[in-house]
Amino acid sequence: MQRKIQNLIFDPFPIRTLAKHVVKTLNLGSYEQRVNIGAVERLHYGFCVYQAAKLGKVLGYNRISVVEYGVAGGKGSVNPGRDE
Repeated sequence: MQRKIQNLIFDPFPIRTLAKHVVKTLNLGSYEQRVNIGAVERLHYGFCVYQAAKLGKVLGYNRISVVEYGVAGGKGSVNPGRDE
């Protein structure tokens, strides 16, 4: 807890960091909005999967499959499914 308070004090943009935390915690806004501000777990997975879904929609697909290779614990592929 002390570390979080220290990080918040020395954060150059504390209001933005606090707002992002609230959005992430309460799942406010659409998934696209949360990805755009970085308020999703494992942003690098979320962004790539979201962009793949958008491309699939443009190409006329109703569904996409996401396969992750080189999985250590599998948490990366589970996480984007939790956000939506």
